[in-house]
Amino acid sequence: MSGTTCVMPAGHPLAAKQTIDVNDLARNDLILLGRQRVNRNELEHELRRMVPTYRCSLEVHSVETACACAAQGLGIAIVPSLIANFFRSDAIAMRPFLPDKVSDYGIITMPGAPLSWTAEAFINIIKTNATETAP
Repeated sequence: MSGTTCVMPAGHPLAAKQTIDVNDLARNDLILLGRQRVNRNELEHELRRMVPTYRCSLEVHSVETACACAAQGLGIAIVPSLIANFFRSDAIAMRPFLPDKVSDYGIITMPGAPLSWTAEAFINIIKTNATETAP
């Protein structure tokens, strides 16, 4: 399980806040993940309810791209914390988004088929990071 993070350029005025809520996003350009994601639909519903004039300046299809666009000053990305943590850099600030939107993750393996050591290492990294970012 993982929460939600707002990613913005380092030095953005909202970076001075400890947490970001939907009202903070008014009058800011937003970078949103693709429409096929359930969390995107929930977020847009909340935005329309609270901030009818929100602006989606970019729609991207990966958290990495969202973080890179935020680093270039193209807007504020709202992305899953677990994945965003892999793209931390000095060019961006990350703040928890409230109300938290939980993302669930799963790993599918073949029954009876042993995992490679790299697959086991990857699963351990994901588990460790999911535990660290859980609310």
